[in-house]
Amino acid sequence: MSNFFISYNKADRSWAEWIAWVLEENEHSVVIQAWDFRPGRNFVIETQNASINSEHTIAVLSPDYLAAMFTQPEWAEAFSGDPTGNMRKLLPVRVRECKPAGLLAPIEYVDLFDLSEQEAESTLLTALLDRAKPSNRPTFPGGAVPPRVFAGRVPFPNSDIQSPQPHRFSPNPPHADPMFGYSVIKTVYTGGYGRVMKCLRHDGSVCIVKATDSQEVSIEALSRLTDLPVTNIAKPLRIWSVGDYVYEELPYVAGIRLSDMIFSGHGGLQGALLESFAVSTKRSLAGLHAQGIVHRDIHPDNVYAVFRSTNDKQDEGWTYDAFGSFDRDFNPTTPFEIAWVIVDCTFVTLDQDIQAKAYYHGRFTPPEQVFGHAEAASDMYALGATMFYAALGRYIPSYTEPSSCPFKRDDYVQPPYLQDYIERLLSRSPATRPKAVDEIKYTTAAVCYTGLLRAPHDNIVICSTSEIQCELVPISYARTHTKDYYLSDKWRSLVS
Repeated sequence: MSNFFISYNKADRSWAEWIAWVLEENEHSVVIQAWDFRPGRNFVIETQNASINSEHTIAVLSPDYLAAMFTQPEWAEAFSGDPTGNMRKLLPVRVRECKPAGLLAPIEYVDLFDLSEQEAESTLLTALLDRAKPSNRPTFPGGAVPPRVFAGRVPFPNSDIQSPQPHRFSPNPPHADPMFGYSVIKTVYTGGYGRVMKCLRHDGSVCIVKATDSQEVSIEALSRLTDLPVTNIAKPLRIWSVGDYVYEELPYVAGIRLSDMIFSGHGGLQGALLESFAVSTKRSLAGLHAQGIVHRDIHPDNVYAVFRSTNDKQDEGWTYDAFGSFDRDFNPTTPFEIAWVIVDCTFVTLDQDIQAKAYYHGRFTPPEQVFGHAEAASDMYALGATMFYAALGRYIPSYTEPSSCPFKRDDYVQPPYLQDYIERLLSRSPATRPKAVDEIKYTTAAVCYTGLLRAPHDNIVICSTSEIQCELVPISYARTHTKDYYLSDKWRSLVS
């Protein structure tokens, strides 16, 4: 008997295959028409066997699915075997906006659309859990809960107070307005825990405001974080609460997500850039861990690369590393700088806390955190999983697999010592992982790089003909001048 039968309409085949792949990557057995119904077999009989012999049926909901005739018996079979939903035999997953009606209407569903790949994977796998108990005590429900600023934060709102970046706010908005007068430019993300909004402050500057279900937030850890003198972390500038939500004002990070830089199946973060990322992220985590704070949510969606030229004097408070083309005497000719910034610290916790609810983000979550015991070493595992993905373009094997080595024979990580470092970070035992305070010494020239990365504004980071230099160039230029760059066949095909 398989764990899941994927029921879908042909218009949503790509979604169905992605869901099946994620489930099988996480040790679930799956039956799906695209892979398992082979030529010569009877489609109706195959469908009947799959629906009867699967523990659960995932219905991939969309307008096409709800309008189709042949999909209805598929979900109806699961419904008839569990009409009360106690066994969760039917799991509806919406991949496009639609409104289930009839018998489907009262069944709880999960949404995967308008999410990044890592967010969608986490949402899907979390939906499979039997219980969603919060990790922190719920907010006391008695009486009205007025807006408040937590201990250690500047009083807000107040037109006489200067914020840490400095931004002056006025006038004093009414307490009934949870946004305190921020003007919403657009909603960037809406999910199960809350929403993220790009906003304008009263002075016209841009920021991010995030509203999160208060049951998911450790106020003590988040408040402690805002006071830390740690660079390259997009810490909250203000925190306040209204009703069931905790709000954060966050700096707007004008960069590109690490996940968007990487070429799936290939990676691209190698050489000095991989060293730079490792050292910078490790330094930021060391600052958190020194104060007993665990991030719990390090993954490629939550790290941004901020690019600037060496002539750019604007100071956002980030620490940059310099790269770029150098001549034979190692004099920079077209240098640029990158700052690696950790964003989304909403789910930080204190290392002495026992998390009654695990915070799970797919393959980037270590075994101990899956079971609710996040600690400083858990962040280091997530760093290793992120470095692995960034270098090779694929996820690490599941921690449930017997092999402890994530690398294949032909994997290539440059410089080689970082491959050993990643393997040690991914140890199943937290006690044996390197600590954030442990030193990583640069062993390559600052310009050494082999690989390919997407960059903002239709640019790419590419290695030049000498193999040890890198350049930031428009993708259109690289496509017409591939002979000018040191590229293996796989990178050359991606450029062209």
